[in-house]
Parts: sequence; C-alpha cells; structure tokens
Amino acid sequence: VILIIMLSDRGIKDYMEKELLGISPMGQIGPASIDLHMGDQLFRSDEQAHVKHSQEVAALARQGDGPPLMEKIEEPLMLPFDQYVARFGKELHETDGHWFLEPNARYYSQTVESITVQKGVHIWIATRSSSARNGFRVQYAEEKLDRCDEFEGKPELVIETFGTSVQLPKNYRICQMVVEPSRY
Repeated sequence: VILIIMLSDRGIKDYMEKELLGISPMGQIGPASIDLHMGDQLFRSDEQAHVKHSQEVAALARQGDGPPLMEKIEEPLMLPFDQYVARFGKELHETDGHWFLEPNARYYSQTVESITVQKGVHIWIATRSSSARNGFRVQYAEEKLDRCDEFEGKPELVIETFGTSVQLPKNYRICQMVVEPSRY
C-alpha cells in the first residue's frame, strides 16, 4: 500500500507565507495542488537524434579499449534543458495562439512559473485530469523534481500524446504541482 499525503490549499498557502515554497507568477491553487501553465516554447522530440545517439553509444561500447564507457559518452539527461532540446528536439511555433500536437508523439516544454522549494518540502508534477481526458499526459523531465528537496527553476516537462491530435491554447494549464508536508 502506498500512502501519499499532500497539503490542502490552506497548507500550500501556509507554506508560501512561511517562504518554504515560492511560485512566480502565481498559478491557480486548487483543493490540493497548484495549476502550472505551459511555457512559451514547445519542442517535438526528434527521434532520429535519439537513434543517432544510441548508435554512437553502441559504437563506443564496441571499441572496448581506453577509458570506461561512461567516461566516453555524454549523458543526455544531465544536459541543461536548452542544450537537451537543441540536440534532441525540433522547435515548434504556435499558430493563431494554439499549439498543435500530433498523435503518438513526445514533446518538451517548461512551465511559465518559476518554483522555489526549501529543504524538507517535497513537490511533484502530475497530469491534470482534463489533460488525460484530452489524450495526453505530462510528466517532469528532470530527476531533481522527483519529490525534490530544494529546487529552484522552471520545471521541465515531457508531454506525450496518445492516439489523437491535441490542440492546446497558448498559456494552457498543462499540469499540477502537488506539495507534500515537510518532513522536518
């Protein structure tokens, strides 16, 4: 049994007043989460770039001599967001104030909101139920947001569509941030 304890809207506001949690600009606080909005940039995953990287890693693994494999290869997930999307994404442009997402595709973005989380406060990003009903899910890209402890920045998002195309208005409430009680 997994027990998840999350703060209510009053608990979230209390953490903000105590400066344990900061969000700028402020999103809409729901009963147990804060809605976050999709940023100004959207990138479609470039599958050919991922295949090329996998081939490069395989070629290095076959060489066998010299430094260990992990010293030879660059771990893409450790790259800053802008470097990662420059290498593995294709920038898209909104049309008439909307983003158009193709079926069965992966996209990268960041939230509009910058988040500051102090030590002992844990957050996580979740797909909003309306997003799931519309045929896509959202998850955070960086490991440092997996029930993080001390975070500052804009969450990096992976958006995946399933079997349907999706039209999102610019500044769409793309995901929600859940806040867990302090452990200290």
